[in-house]
Amino acid sequence: MQSPIANGERRPGLPAGMNSLRCSGRSPREQLRWMSSSGRPRRPANKNIHMKVINRKTLWEGKFLRAVLVEYLDGRPSEGSAEPDVIRDWETIERVGSRGVVVIVPFTSDALVVLIRQFRPAVDGYVVELPAGLIDKGEKAEETAHRELIEETGYAAGVMDFLISGPASSGSSSEILDVFVASELSFVGIGERDESENIEVLMVPLDMLDQKISELQAAGNFVDLKVHGMIRLARDYLAKKQGKA
Repeated sequence: MQSPIANGERRPGLPAGMNSLRCSGRSPREQLRWMSSSGRPRRPANKNIHMKVINRKTLWEGKFLRAVLVEYLDGRPSEGSAEPDVIRDWETIERVGSRGVVVIVPFTSDALVVLIRQFRPAVDGYVVELPAGLIDKGEKAEETAHRELIEETGYAAGVMDFLISGPASSGSSSEILDVFVASELSFVGIGERDESENIEVLMVPLDMLDQKISELQAAGNFVDLKVHGMIRLARDYLAKKQGKA
């Protein structure tokens, strides 16, 4: 007996156009999730669909940042079109003269984490952060981590372990962060800072971290979200490294 769906009919209660997915192998319930509000098949976010950046155009460039219009190829067909290749635009921000950013999670031998506090014009307020800095051209990320830790906190790391890498804000920036865990710290004195930097060093006991963060926020400071996540990730890493996990 011929299937009513194969004959161009659809089951009662299913949206018009459902028969267009009759060969998908999905159940009616699964197929409903693939339908748009108009009853047409949704375009799936398929990891195998070809997408790539094909052009970058600088809109403006400053001392530290540039705005870029990115053109990329979207391999998904547009609704109502069989054309598979659509070119789309995306506005993004890139760093000037740098190939990335390092973030350092520094722990002292007596269970303190070294944080910094500085004014950030972009948010019009003081922000509590982990030490961080730009990777200069020709410089390795680990070298930057050692340099920035001394410049911003005055501490040198006997051990600098790579922890994790990834985008900081992929919806608007091309910036990639390399995160390091610094241990076996020794104070060597504050290094040479940029004239615009006015940094306060905060030594926070790890067992009082949540309390201190709450106090800093109550006092009107912003707390960078990396402080919350990276410290815990770094603590887990060191615990496993030392065989305590």
